[in-house]
Amino acid sequence: MLVRNVEEIDECKKIISKYLKISNIMESLEHFMCFSVFLSVVCGMTGMFWLSYKLIFVTKNGYEHYLSSIFGVMYYCSLIIMVILSASSANTAADVAKESVMSLPGKIPQHYKEMKAILRKDCKQNACLTVWKLYKIDRTLIISALGVLMNYGILIATLGTVNNCIDK
Repeated sequence: MLVRNVEEIDECKKIISKYLKISNIMESLEHFMCFSVFLSVVCGMTGMFWLSYKLIFVTKNGYEHYLSSIFGVMYYCSLIIMVILSASSANTAADVAKESVMSLPGKIPQHYKEMKAILRKDCKQNACLTVWKLYKIDRTLIISALGVLMNYGILIATLGTVNNCIDK
């Protein structure tokens, strides 16, 4: 049922009830999965950081060391990307659904007041997936995470060179 083809209030009530079901599913996902998403992102970033550090600064003979580090970084990167992209897509879809439902009163002007009352009563919360209720997951989290990894890498590399200069 498309929102732009709505002509009767009964169709609107069906759309609102479906939206409320989707909203309840999002809330239960958020309740049960937000801490595990936090752990997945933190463990993935930690693993990616240390494997990258080992790849760049710890030199060993043989290509096995480099291949294992590269495959490890690819694994952790894919773990983070899978979690963030799927959750950000769900958040985007929930935002689009909420916008569509909130635009329903304008589609049927003769029932505007009744529709507004229903929407105020039922559709006031905003359901979204977060990283342990700290940060709403969106696609920009990938860029932010990579920026944090680069900053800490530069910081640790700088500290390593300062320690080497002091020892000499």
